[in-house]
Amino acid sequence: MVVDYLVIGGGVVGLSTAFHLKRGEPGARVVLLEQATRVCAGNSARSAALYRDLFSSATSRVLASSSIGYYQTIGSSIGMRPSGYLWTFSEEAWRSSAAVAGELAAASPPGGMEILDRRGIAGILALREDGEEPASPAAAILGRRCGSLSAVALADHYAQAFTARGGEILTGREALPPRCADSEPAWARREFTDMRDSAGVQWEAGVMVAAAGCWLQDFLGPAGIASAVYPKKRQLFAIRLGRSCVGCRKSYSTA
Repeated sequence: MVVDYLVIGGGVVGLSTAFHLKRGEPGARVVLLEQATRVCAGNSARSAALYRDLFSSATSRVLASSSIGYYQTIGSSIGMRPSGYLWTFSEEAWRSSAAVAGELAAASPPGGMEILDRRGIAGILALREDGEEPASPAAAILGRRCGSLSAVALADHYAQAFTARGGEILTGREALPPRCADSEPAWARREFTDMRDSAGVQWEAGVMVAAAGCWLQDFLGPAGIASAVYPKKRQLFAIRLGRSCVGCRKSYSTA
């Protein structure tokens, strides 16, 4: 089957990419393959779905800010919760990070972020020292344009917008690793002419976008491509502001 764009993966990244490709080129045939029986059943469904615009990279800030601006236009339908993002530093860490924090503050839109000293942190967290718990952080960055949303709702939004423009989503179709059409080893090839799915369909695409999340290396590895993308485990801590508490460890409720 011949298409202009073939997107592998039906999570938020794959769906949003497919949507923007179709929006940018309405006449192009864009097809998305998802190995599960519905979209957003893999990485995205398991994500804490936090968003933030606090990055030292200017490129990352532009990407994040534009995404947040778009999310705000559909906030009620994707469960958007602008809860903020508190990034704390020890005295040693702050000495090496203060300059970058200043650059972030200068580049942030009005009200986008705030730099807090020890007193400012204690004020919003209502912390007090009792001599038994570790000292409170020396400084912090409080991001105002940060929070969480529903990854499933966001994926569904992109899926509906994509198909409404004529995009095609095929679920229950696992993309098999691309193979060479001749006897050359995969690592020696710059192009792959044979891409099949689990239904036996052979695809020819002008551009193939691999957005398979934690399965990306499983998909590209056999083709001799190192994705450098591997699963990672992270933890999320939620803090209720303004409640009296003692120390640092016992005051944090986890989510």
